[in-house]
Amino acid sequence: MSNFNYFTDYNKLVFKEYGRNVQRLVEFALTIPNRAARNRFAHDIVSLMGQLNPHLRNIDDFKHKLWDHLIIISDYQLDIDSPYPYPEREVVNRKPQVIPYPQIKIRFKQYGKNIDILVQRALNTDNPIKRSGFVQAIVGYMKTILRNRGMNNDLITEELLRNDLLLLSDGLLDMAVENAAHSHTTYRKKNYPSNKFHQKQHK
Repeated sequence: MSNFNYFTDYNKLVFKEYGRNVQRLVEFALTIPNRAARNRFAHDIVSLMGQLNPHLRNIDDFKHKLWDHLIIISDYQLDIDSPYPYPEREVVNRKPQVIPYPQIKIRFKQYGKNIDILVQRALNTDNPIKRSGFVQAIVGYMKTILRNRGMNNDLITEELLRNDLLLLSDGLLDMAVENAAHSHTTYRKKNYPSNKFHQKQHK
């Protein structure tokens, strides 16, 4: 029982994907006094590392990565003629820069932030026809989002969409008013000839 070793007695694995045997080979390489023999042994270790992890072949410069890992496993102690520059401990251990989470307040998370952008564009439009068109597009987009989120079609009522649009626009966009204005404008265009047409007819 005296020869029984616990995992806690071993050195910490630097790269679990290579296993403990590769780490032991690297530790043995550190004890090889002859530089030429140490270089040959290092090449054999890198070849074995590549065979153990064939998926690394899909990574750009995978050979370079294997040699970097070899040096890192040796705690940057292995003195060999590497075909690539030695990795720097400070660069490898550098913590990634923290990317701040965007602080954008979304009032209706079920619609996302894009709906706020569309509402703002509609509010910035002076042309009443374009404004009504914007509102129709926004309402259609809202319906699509709610359906994609699994809401029953029976629950997606005109009243729900109108109230949500009013809240999104701080009461400035009323779906019912915009639809009525759009219908009235379209009706006038289809049924009423221009003044020029009347003038021609009465000449």
